[in-house]
Amino acid sequence: MNWSLLRKLSEIHSVTGDTRAMTNFIVVELNKLGVLNFVNHFGTVIAGDYRNAKLMFAAHIDQVGFQITKINPDGTCSILPIGWVFPNRLDHVPIYVNTLNGFILGAAFHKNRLKAENIDRFSDLFAFFGTTSAEDTKKLGLSEGDFGSFKKEYWENETSIFSSGIDNIVSIFVLLEEIRQNPSILDNVMIAFHNDEEMQDHGANSLSYEYAVEYCCILDYCPVSNQFEAEDIVPSIHEGPFIVYRGGSHILHEDLRQKLSKLSIPRAFISNITLPSLEPQNFQNNGVTKAFNYCIPAMGYHGSIYAVLKKNIIDFQAHLRVIKQILLD
Repeated sequence: MNWSLLRKLSEIHSVTGDTRAMTNFIVVELNKLGVLNFVNHFGTVIAGDYRNAKLMFAAHIDQVGFQITKINPDGTCSILPIGWVFPNRLDHVPIYVNTLNGFILGAAFHKNRLKAENIDRFSDLFAFFGTTSAEDTKKLGLSEGDFGSFKKEYWENETSIFSSGIDNIVSIFVLLEEIRQNPSILDNVMIAFHNDEEMQDHGANSLSYEYAVEYCCILDYCPVSNQFEAEDIVPSIHEGPFIVYRGGSHILHEDLRQKLSKLSIPRAFISNITLPSLEPQNFQNNGVTKAFNYCIPAMGYHGSIYAVLKKNIIDFQAHLRVIKQILLD
């Protein structure tokens, strides 16, 4: 596996609403591989046999973060979330802001008295960049409306990857790696790298209205260190990638369930009350496309660090060929 590519992807700023750098990087990589591609009017990178495809592999390229809403007289900055990120995740953590001058590093803190409880309001937080006046903060290149996120981190050992950008970097990585190693994966298949998952718009679903593929395999990650609800049934990180029955309309189409039953891939079941508004309407949302989620297990959820096992990344990629064969057989 080309782990250096995974590292490069994890270091790219790609907060929802500010994903151009990731889009450009993916286009360059596809061009290197000699794969025809284009960016559609939604900002989604499309590659493969999109005119005749029966199957779409889709992966979102946007990540959670925050936006500067006010530069205060004392030089600190007020912030609000982008995507589903919790205030307590941004308390006492290193951060960066993407500016015309590049990444500006700082930290986020809370302004309440010292206490043991979790921070539950973004109004309790502020970003600090070492300045003592609004003028000095602006001299750094920071502006109201700028996007930022958790400071970019990446390290690995023999078994694992630790990174601040796993969501949804692994999916992008395995799709690019599969195209490089096995170009025939694109036969009768299209791939979409879309940029609006954290806006609850779920580009994989809207794309299926435009291209009306028969099947859509939505690649993502799923946290396994914490449950959302007591009813959730999620495999451990040691059980490998899994198919997820998730969210509001988590019942898969009968045809799809029968085909997927032939796969020896574990299943996860996330309760109907956990993510009713965030997850795709998978049943058959345009009368044609039948969609499902295929996820890699990870430690961590929308925070400053994630951890994944390398063997799971390898399996995550290898299963793409098996999924294609089962669905298009």
